[in-house]
Amino acid sequence: MNGRDRALIVLLALVVGGILGCGPSQEGETEAGGPGGAVQSFYRHLNDGDYPEAKVLYTSEARQALDDPEMFGSWAEQATRKGTISKIEIINSTVEETSATVEFEIVFDDGSKEPHTVELVDEDGQWKLGLIL
Repeated sequence: MNGRDRALIVLLALVVGGILGCGPSQEGETEAGGPGGAVQSFYRHLNDGDYPEAKVLYTSEARQALDDPEMFGSWAEQATRKGTISKIEIINSTVEETSATVEFEIVFDDGSKEPHTVELVDEDGQWKLGLIL
């Protein structure tokens, strides 16, 4: 094997390693289609006041329990402190085949944090949130 062949093998190994290293996190904390990503999207929509898009991320059962738009809006204002969420930090994510539990903290603009846990269910290939504890 000459120097050119060795260099080609090293380059190939680096490319393959880079591709494999760019995959989603094992627990799905922040991958777009994972349970952590669903929690982050939900709160992003809430914080922006886009309540219909936030509700889409609830399970069908949770949507039925939150049928009153005024009550949901009032809860959302409280939960986001009137749109002052700076980020959602995923603390832990436990994923089963069709269910997941995500522990997370809401971080507000003033630096304060609130811990929460939510159960998620895979409905038609998408992670959907149950009611937030």
